[in-house]
Amino acid sequence: MLTPKKLVLALSLASACTVLNAQNQETYQLNISDKDAGSALISLGKKSGCQIVFSGDSVRNIKVPSVVGEYTLQDALSLMLKDSGLTYKFVSDNSVLISQGEEAQAEEKEEIEEIVVTGSSLKKQDPSAPLTVYTKEEIERRGISSVEDFVRSLSGNQSSLNDATSLNIELPEGLAVQPMFGYNVQGESAANLRGMGVDSTLILVNGRRVPKSPTVDNSFVDLNGIPFSAIERVEVLMDAASAKYGSDAVGGVINFILKKHYIGAETKVRIEDSKNGGDKYNLSQLLGFSWESGSAMLTLSKDQVKPTLTKKADWTTMDLRAWGGTDQRNTTNTQPGVVYAYERVDLCEIYPWLSCGSRFRDTWVNKGSLPEGHDGLNFTLDDLSKDNIVPTDNRLRKTLSTERDRESVYLTLDQDFSEQLSGYLNVNYTKNTTVAEQLTPVLSSYVVPESNYYNNTGDELKVSYAFDNEVAAGLIPQSTGFAESKMLNASGGLKYDLGINDWTIDLNLSYGQSSSSTHSFKMNTRLCDGLRQDYNTDVDGDGDKDFVCRSRETGEIVEDPSNFWAIMSSSDPDIALNPFGSGILQSSQLFSAYEHFESYSPVNTEYSIGFLAEGEAFELPGGTMRLAVGADHHVSTQDLQDPTRAIFTRGEVKPQQYLDAIFMETSIPLVGKNNAIPGVQMLELNLQARYSDYNVPDAGAQSSYTNTTPRVGLSWRPHDDVLVRGSWTQGFRAPANTEIIGLELNEDYVNGVFLFDPYNPEGASNVYVSGVNWNGDAWWSQLSPWPRITDDPNEAILTIPALQMKPETSDNYTLGIDWLPAFMDGLEVSATYNRIEYNDRIAAVGSRDYAPEILMNIPGYALRDPETGKLVGVRTGLINVGQRLLEAVDFKVSYDFDSAIGHFRAGLNGTYTGTLDDIPVPGMSPASRNGVHFGPDIWRGRAYLDWYEGDYSATFTVNYSSSYEDIGRYADAEGNWVEETDSVEGYTTFDLTGRYSNQESGWTVLAGVRNLLDADFPFINGRYGRPWDFQRVNARGRIMYMELKKSFDL
Repeated sequence: MLTPKKLVLALSLASACTVLNAQNQETYQLNISDKDAGSALISLGKKSGCQIVFSGDSVRNIKVPSVVGEYTLQDALSLMLKDSGLTYKFVSDNSVLISQGEEAQAEEKEEIEEIVVTGSSLKKQDPSAPLTVYTKEEIERRGISSVEDFVRSLSGNQSSLNDATSLNIELPEGLAVQPMFGYNVQGESAANLRGMGVDSTLILVNGRRVPKSPTVDNSFVDLNGIPFSAIERVEVLMDAASAKYGSDAVGGVINFILKKHYIGAETKVRIEDSKNGGDKYNLSQLLGFSWESGSAMLTLSKDQVKPTLTKKADWTTMDLRAWGGTDQRNTTNTQPGVVYAYERVDLCEIYPWLSCGSRFRDTWVNKGSLPEGHDGLNFTLDDLSKDNIVPTDNRLRKTLSTERDRESVYLTLDQDFSEQLSGYLNVNYTKNTTVAEQLTPVLSSYVVPESNYYNNTGDELKVSYAFDNEVAAGLIPQSTGFAESKMLNASGGLKYDLGINDWTIDLNLSYGQSSSSTHSFKMNTRLCDGLRQDYNTDVDGDGDKDFVCRSRETGEIVEDPSNFWAIMSSSDPDIALNPFGSGILQSSQLFSAYEHFESYSPVNTEYSIGFLAEGEAFELPGGTMRLAVGADHHVSTQDLQDPTRAIFTRGEVKPQQYLDAIFMETSIPLVGKNNAIPGVQMLELNLQARYSDYNVPDAGAQSSYTNTTPRVGLSWRPHDDVLVRGSWTQGFRAPANTEIIGLELNEDYVNGVFLFDPYNPEGASNVYVSGVNWNGDAWWSQLSPWPRITDDPNEAILTIPALQMKPETSDNYTLGIDWLPAFMDGLEVSATYNRIEYNDRIAAVGSRDYAPEILMNIPGYALRDPETGKLVGVRTGLINVGQRLLEAVDFKVSYDFDSAIGHFRAGLNGTYTGTLDDIPVPGMSPASRNGVHFGPDIWRGRAYLDWYEGDYSATFTVNYSSSYEDIGRYADAEGNWVEETDSVEGYTTFDLTGRYSNQESGWTVLAGVRNLLDADFPFINGRYGRPWDFQRVNARGRIMYMELKKSFDL
C-alpha cells in the first residue's frame, strides 16, 4: 500500500555512473551487510556507479539480506530484493528503477517520468559535483520540523537571517530592513551557504526558481514559503551552479524536491513544547490518487507557532554587566524625558580633540532630566541634571520571534497522453500571517513649543521621552505589527520521448508570485506628516528660528495636520502631552494619537518558459556520451504598488528584468569498463556552459549584462573503492532591480554617520557626516556636537545609491575524494576542498565592516574635494567591493554495522572554514570574516548515531559550532578610534529522537528532544543589548516534540 505509481526519486546519487543495461555482466566485489533497503540500495549504487532510483515510501521499513562476494549488478539486485516485495528494472543505460512488486507488474511498460538532478541538465548525476542528499526520513529523525530549522542545521550554512535575527534587527552584512517596510514582522528566513551572502545562495523547488521576497532588499527567497510537509528530499550543492541556472548560484544551491505520485492517504499531527516559548502545532493531510494513465496528489498543511518570550529565556534587562558585558539600556529616550535647550556653545572648548570648524555654534544642549518620580509640573531648567537620567529597558522586546500561522496547499498532477507524450503540473501556495510586538513608543529630540501646558520655561525645548509607564499602566497599548505574506508557485510542461537513443524533449512553463503586506497599530508621532519639516525660519520675528511645516510642492508654510502636534502644542492641561515627568500626569487624549499604519503591498512576480532536449550523443570507448541543450526566457517584476510616492530614485516604479539564456551540458566517459587500465578504472569529463543576457529597461543607469559561465568537472576512479573528483566553474550574479535602480529614502530615514578620516589633509581626525534629505535640509546638523564635514549641507551628504553597478563574478574550485573500502563494509569517507574567488561583490560598507585605513581607500566610498583632498561625502549605498576569498573543507564519515541488538550507523559531518577574507582594495591586507560575529564559524558540524531494529529506530545527535570573535569599532570619549575584540564561547547541543513505524498498520510515532540538556546560550556583548547571537542559537531553547502519523488506503 502507499506505493508511488511512478517514481522520480534518485537517491543513490552515484559517485560514477557507468554504462549499464540489462545484459551487463560486469562483476563487483561487494560486502553489504544486512540493513534497511534504502541504505543497502544507496551502497550498491555507489559501489556499482549506477543511479538506483526509488522513493522513500516504497522502501521504508523493509529489511534486505547481506550481499557479500563478487556479483553482477543484476545478481546483486536479485539477491538483495528477494522476498522483500521489491522489484527492479533497467529504464536507461545508467538508471535502475526500484518498485514494489504489484506496481511493477501493472506498469511494466512505464518508464521514469522525470529525474531531477540538482546542478545538471542530464538524466544522470555529475560525479564531480559536491552534492549531498537529505531524505525526508533522515530529516525527521533529527527532530527537524521546518525548512528554516533544516537550513540552519547545515554545517556549511550561516544562519544570518532567521525569524529571531530579522525581528531583532540584527541582520547580516549588506542587508538591512528598509524603514519604509517597517520592522521585519514577517519573520523571514534565508539561506546563506558559505557565509557568502543570502543573495548568493540559489533556492529551487523541484529544480525551478521561486520568486524572491518583496520585502527587505529583494535579494533572497523566504524559506517560510516552502511547505515542509510536502518535502520528499533536499539536495544541497556546495558549489557554484551558474553554468546551469545563471545568476545567484555563487555560494551554492538548495533544491527542495516535493513529493509526487503518492497513492493513498496520510494524516499527521505534531506538537512541540519549547522551554522559552515558541510552542508549535502542525496538522497535515496528504491524499494521492491514480488512474490508468496518470496520478494526482494533494497536500494540505497548517502550522501555528507561538512567540518565543524574552522573560522565559531569562533575559529581563539590557544591562549586561552581570554577564560580563556593558550596560546597554537606553539613556537617550528615558522617563522622565531628557530635555535639550537651544544655546550657544564653544565646541572647541568642549571637544578639543575634534577638528571642529566654527568655534562657536548655536545648538541644542543636553540639560538632563527631572528627578525620578517627578510629575513634570512647574519645573525650571535648574531642576534638570544629567545625573537624574534613569536608564530604561524600553528597547527590550517581550518576544524574540513572531507569532505565526501558516497554511499551505501543494498539488501535483501527471498525465500520459500516449506512450511518448506526457504532461505534468505542480502548484504550491503558502500563506503566512504573523504578529510581532513592537518597541515602546518614544519621542526622539521632539520639539515642545512654548504653548505646551507643561513647558513653563518660556522657550521652545526639545525632549527625548519614553512612554514606559503609560504602557505599563494601560493608558496606551503596546505597539503591534501585523504582516501577511503569500507565495504562489506553479510549473507545468510537456515531455516527449523521441524513441531514439533515449532522447527526450521537455517544454516547460513556470509562474511565481510573492507578496507581502504589513500594517501596524502604533502612536503617530510624525511632525509635518506628509509635509516638509523646516527648523530654520523666523516666523514671529523675534530673531529665533522656529519650527514650521512646508508644502513639498510649493514650499509654502502650512499648518501641521498631525493630531499628535495638536496634543503636544496644547495649553489645556486635559489635552496637553507631558514629556517631562514620569508618566504620572499624562494627556487623556494620548490614545487618539494611535493610528493603523498601512504599508503598501510589494509584489514580486516571475515567469519563465524553457526548452530542454537531452539524450545519448555518441558511443565512445569509455561509454555513452550524453548531451543536453536548452534555452530559457525569464521575466521578473517588482511592483511596490504605492502610487502615492516615487519609491525608486530613477527609472521605473515597476521595474522588470528580462533574461534570455542558452545552455548546454555533456558528459564524456573517457575511460570506462571496456577500456579500463590499472590505475584508471573510470575517467569522466563533464562540461557545462550558459550564455545569459540580462536587461532592465529604463533603469537610468547601466542595466544590461551579458555573461558566459562555463564549468569543467573531472571524475577519476583509480580503484573501485576510490573516486577523485574536481571542478572549476565561474559564478555570476546580476544586480537585483533594487540594486540597479535604488530605493529613495526621505528625510525620516536618513541618518548621520561617525567616521575617522586618517587621510584628512589637515591631520587625521574624527568627523561627523550628516545625512541630508532629498530637499537639501541638513538632518541632525543641530543635534550633534560633531562638526559636519563642511558648512554646506548639500556637500556633507550620504550619497544613495551608487550609479553604476557591475555584476558579481566568481571562480569556484573544488577537489574531493570519496572512499568506500571493500575490506570494511559500511565505511564511507568523503572530503571536499572548496575555494571561491568572489569579485566585485555588491555590498554596503561602513565603519563596522572595515578599519578606517581600509574603508577610506575603497573605490567609490569616500568622496573628496579634488583640489583640497578634504572629505565632502561618503557613499552609504551599495557599491562593488573588491574581492572575497573563501577556502573551506567539507567532510563526511559514516560507518554501518550490525550487532546483536540491531543495526547501527555512526557518522560525522562538518565544515572547516579556514579562510574567508575580504580584500576591498587590491594590495591591502585582507579583513578576516571567518570566525567572527557576522561570518561563518571556523568549525561547525554534527556527530550522530542511528539505531534500527524492526519497527523501531532512534537517533542521537551532537551539534557543535566553534568559538568566534566579536569585533567592535568606535570612538571613545577622548576621540580615539578603538577596536575591541571579545571572544564568544563555542556551542554544543544534544538531540535525541525515537521512532516507531509499522508498515502494515500504517502508524508512525515520533518523539524526542532537541537541545536535550537545555545548553546555556554563549554570551555576547551584542549590539542593541542582546546577550546572545541568534544566528547561532535557537531562541526557543530545549524543544520537546511528539508526532503521530497514520497512513491508509483510499
